[in-house]
Amino acid sequence: MKALILAAGRGSRLGAMTDQRPKCLVELDRRPLLQWQVAALRAGRIDDVTVITGYRRESIEALGYPTQNNPNWDKTNMVGTLWSARQLIDQPTIMSYSDIVYGPNVVAALANSDAALAVAYDTDWLQLWQQRFADPLSDAESLRLGPGRRILDIGRRVTSLDEIEGQYLGLIRLTPTAMEWISDLFRRQPNLVATLSMTDLLRTLINEGHPITGVETSGHWCEVDTPADLVVAERLVAQGQISFPEGSGK
Repeated sequence: MKALILAAGRGSRLGAMTDQRPKCLVELDRRPLLQWQVAALRAGRIDDVTVITGYRRESIEALGYPTQNNPNWDKTNMVGTLWSARQLIDQPTIMSYSDIVYGPNVVAALANSDAALAVAYDTDWLQLWQQRFADPLSDAESLRLGPGRRILDIGRRVTSLDEIEGQYLGLIRLTPTAMEWISDLFRRQPNLVATLSMTDLLRTLINEGHPITGVETSGHWCEVDTPADLVVAERLVAQGQISFPEGSGK
């Protein structure tokens, strides 16, 4: 398998921390977030990792990772960055956001899925969201599952915990088949490339009848979207809830 890390954005909600570096190079426990992701992927037995760059691309290129640039990073969102790298998805591929920290177990679980499109979700999400937000429902999104963990709904704003069976991490297993579904959608509605969020895209594919499978994990991850998130992440590291994958390299 291979992996793509979508690291084109600046991460403006981190303020001055990203004035001179992309979001993925903000440090957690003295290591850039990008290093955490690459280490987890390698510990999950995925060595072919490409970083999709944009803002301050030279900062990432200097680290020696294989990269591909999204020249329109400032005009596109996460879906646009994925779409810019679509030719790289010629075999099963793990797609990772660049502002999340996770362990090799969820990587291995995704890699072992036989679904054309699989999405990692956290059943223990509420504990993390309660540390990040005064009102977890202000940020949480829907996720409902059917038989065989087929995802029936994802990514809507909700008003009740009953609509949430887990939270999307920002980790997806894509295959050439799944990319055919996405390509067909964008051929018919090219404007969607610039307007859909990633969960909007997943929900649209679901509504068109394509099967998307959920891969369950429970805790031991975090998202760093704001300075407050970084404080939470540092606390999780100190508590041993998150740890750098040892022996995985840089």
